[in-house]
Amino acid sequence: MMDDEEIQMPPEGLTARTESRLSALDESPVDQHVPIYDAVHRDLSAALGSETSAPD
Repeated sequence: MMDDEEIQMPPEGLTARTESRLSALDESPVDQHVPIYDAVHRDLSAALGSETSAPD
């Protein structure tokens, strides 16, 4: 479940956090890749959801 900070994170913060998570893959053991991808997917899904629900 996401907290309010994750849901309301500005795009810049989300982008930086996503890039940080993805760059950590190189140093992470392979068994840690799935949780990282899951976290990135959750963040990107939340960002896309907030974009589609935002008023014009």
